[in-house]
Amino acid sequence: MIQPVHPEVFKWARDFQFTGDTLRDAPAFLEHHGFLHIATHVNAVALEARTLAERFGLDTNTAEVAGMMHDIAVIVPNAERVALSRALGLPICPEEDQVPMILHQQHGKVFARDLFGIRDDRVLSAIECHTTLKANSSQFDRVVFLADKISWDQPGTPPYLNDLLATLEHGLDAGIRFFLEYLISSPNLLVVHPWLREAHSEFKT
Repeated sequence: MIQPVHPEVFKWARDFQFTGDTLRDAPAFLEHHGFLHIATHVNAVALEARTLAERFGLDTNTAEVAGMMHDIAVIVPNAERVALSRALGLPICPEEDQVPMILHQQHGKVFARDLFGIRDDRVLSAIECHTTLKANSSQFDRVVFLADKISWDQPGTPPYLNDLLATLEHGLDAGIRFFLEYLISSPNLLVVHPWLREAHSEFKT
């Protein structure tokens, strides 16, 4: 039985017309809320996720949908993220309390499931950990995680891009291992999320 949409989630879709075509609705939803730059970003990530999926023998449509949906909850203001997690009964770790932006990945899973009707656990899992990854990640989790980093949402070219692309020549896991090490060693990383720490430990060993 499908549970009713929580009012704190439903309010974000109250004045949006869904067509049922996720690949069209996701960027349109972001644009509707004034996030045109993120709509452009998710289109790029979806394309990159599809490309990586084809390269590594995964279902391309599943990867594309996950890439298109991964940032769907960025529309929630930073000041409201912790309260939304509490309203939804989602656990909050100290690192998320310190940097609430990280919560958008878990909120995205809820938005995708409850507003867009996505029931594919492969898609939902990839959305849920696209910022931090997690231990025991699936191949789809890894593809969307790296697609998001290759087609990042900031100006210019990512400083790690050439090295990441080079390591991907040795396989998807090689790319993941490189980027996790890069990320956890970065002086610009605000916090080390537990999921990131666990994924890094898993790949390091």
